[in-house]
Amino acid sequence: KIYETVECEDVVDASPCDTKVVISEDRFINTSFTAATTDTKTVVCEENSANSKSSSNSDALLPNNDKDHKDSVSSAKDTTVPHQTPKKQPKTDKKNKAKVKKETNGQAEDVEERRSSDETITLDQALFATKVSKSSKSISLDFRLSRGIAQVNEGRYDQAISIFDQILRETPTYPEALIGRGTAYAFQRELDSAISDFTKAIQSNPSAGEAWKRRGQARAALGEFVEAIDDLTKALEFEPNSPDILHERGIVNFKFKDYNSAVEDLSTCVKRDKKNSSAHTYLGLTLSAVGEYKRAEDEHLLGIKYDGSFLDSWAHLSQLYLDLAYPEKMLDNLEKVLQIDSRFSKAYHLRGILYHGMGRHRSAIKELSTALTLDASSIECLYLRASCHHAIGEYKAADQRL
Repeated sequence: KIYETVECEDVVDASPCDTKVVISEDRFINTSFTAATTDTKTVVCEENSANSKSSSNSDALLPNNDKDHKDSVSSAKDTTVPHQTPKKQPKTDKKNKAKVKKETNGQAEDVEERRSSDETITLDQALFATKVSKSSKSISLDFRLSRGIAQVNEGRYDQAISIFDQILRETPTYPEALIGRGTAYAFQRELDSAISDFTKAIQSNPSAGEAWKRRGQARAALGEFVEAIDDLTKALEFEPNSPDILHERGIVNFKFKDYNSAVEDLSTCVKRDKKNSSAHTYLGLTLSAVGEYKRAEDEHLLGIKYDGSFLDSWAHLSQLYLDLAYPEKMLDNLEKVLQIDSRFSKAYHLRGILYHGMGRHRSAIKELSTALTLDASSIECLYLRASCHHAIGEYKAADQRL
């Protein structure tokens, strides 16, 4: 690369002057600034040379055969210091530099570089093998865990517990397996064993919100409402927007007769999951308990709207009509329930209660007997049927029924 610089001076002036830098024939950059300097014109010409040594030379070459140029430069130096434009340094070709370095160091360096490359490949293969091994173990564990959960969902609790036992023999503190086995125990009504597993899962992973929720449900089933609410509240810290946990805590608050808290939880739940029929039903029950009967009826109807086969919604709506002394609405509602499921014992029980209140004791006995055929464990049905027998003078039958 050859750099040719031409500097000339006409007038020294403290006023603003123009500096023109010509980069190429058709591209100009104009700047203006205030300084005691001269008009300077720099022409940068670049030519490619076939000789690589000439192209790598970084010094600017001035032509020696231009006498006028020398005189001009000499004159400029005598009068003032000219404004100098920084010279452009030629770029170093990194590829050529690396190539020269290799040629200088010789074959030994090439061998060392190839050896380094081989070591890198070996290391990558080792990492890949390790990842595959860990991944295979994880896949096997997840597969067995999925099988156990599937068994729980299908109601095969003994098989599920057996699968979780195998996992826990290998990894005793595996939280997901503990939660799965605890859930299977809970469905088998082995609530103490369930709570024990959920507690171990929490100890292994305190941020396992599912374990807190499941333990809260199990404690609620045992009637430990205060502890259940504490667990469900803790679960909400990990899943603050969970309608499922709000639903569970709302039910526990209802059973604990904390109706205001129940209304708050269940109302928030149905806002986030408006098609949750169970939440609408329990909200209806809670509103009925605080005397808001119209809102209660609306919530029960919403529960039926979103899931017409949810029998509890029908039953609780019928109970509401019974409490409000709407016998026609109640009977019509119960007829619809029995069309959905003719073996729903609660419907016969409620109809027996209605007939008993209306003085239709023999009709009540018939309904209550049907209910007991479907659910022989109902103490309330037994007592009410005996009361009906006593009301019509069938004392011996009343004693036998009790």
